[in-house]
Amino acid sequence: MRYLPLIYLLCIMLAGCATEPRVITRTVTVEIPVYQPRTPPAWLMAPVLDADAIGDVFVSPDDPGIVLGVTREGLKNFWQLIDRPVGRIEAWQAWAVAPAEGLEIERP
Repeated sequence: MRYLPLIYLLCIMLAGCATEPRVITRTVTVEIPVYQPRTPPAWLMAPVLDADAIGDVFVSPDDPGIVLGVTREGLKNFWQLIDRPVGRIEAWQAWAVAPAEGLEIERP
């Protein structure tokens, strides 16, 4: 028991003389997946209808070649005004559910 304070003193002195712990600094690159948005085809991004290409749909009631205020050409243009946007919506839906690679959708 007589040497107990001396042993404590030696332990404290040895602890005070201990070296600093080594600090190792490393740069580590961690790969994480990042969302990459898909780019739609150019034809999906193009305007659905060109106003100049459609032409006139409705005509004057005095026109001799009309049926219900629409000529046959105007009726064809009218159906294009309805069908093209519907076809474009279906194309967008097909593109949205298609895998990112490998499956090409058909242009309507």
